[in-house]
Amino acid sequence: MLRPEDRTWLGYLRDRYRKEESLSNSDRQRLYRIRDRTTRVLEDLTVLAKILPEDQQTRILAREDLQPFIHQLLGKDLNDEVRTNRHYDLAELFATYGLNVCQDRIAGRNPDAGRLILRAFSDARELIQLVTAEVVYHKETRKLSLRPRAKTPMR
Repeated sequence: MLRPEDRTWLGYLRDRYRKEESLSNSDRQRLYRIRDRTTRVLEDLTVLAKILPEDQQTRILAREDLQPFIHQLLGKDLNDEVRTNRHYDLAELFATYGLNVCQDRIAGRNPDAGRLILRAFSDARELIQLVTAEVVYHKETRKLSLRPRAKTPMR
């Protein structure tokens, strides 16, 4: 998807953002084209994950190939002050879907453990939601509380 000159240009763009310099029209157009291509690549990957047989998905969507991408998406090497809400929203998304999939597998293997697993995973989901919650100040009581942020529904 990215050409070598795009990679070089992205380094230049990162420096401009760090210096808080405004982008030229050609920079904005180029960035738009990269965003557009990225959207199409993600759509194509979704089609591949939906349609390809499992043996082919195992070759294309292998854990070791996806791990560096997920690592960057979640900002794994960043400290808490540098991570953004996007990092935490994505972490919550991965965790929630992951818990759902694991819960299904455990319940399928051991139906008797269903209630125990449901409760434990529900508790884990609630704790994970606190990561992305908004801190709200209540003037009347002069207290802070956490309120889950409104999110787009999971498909």
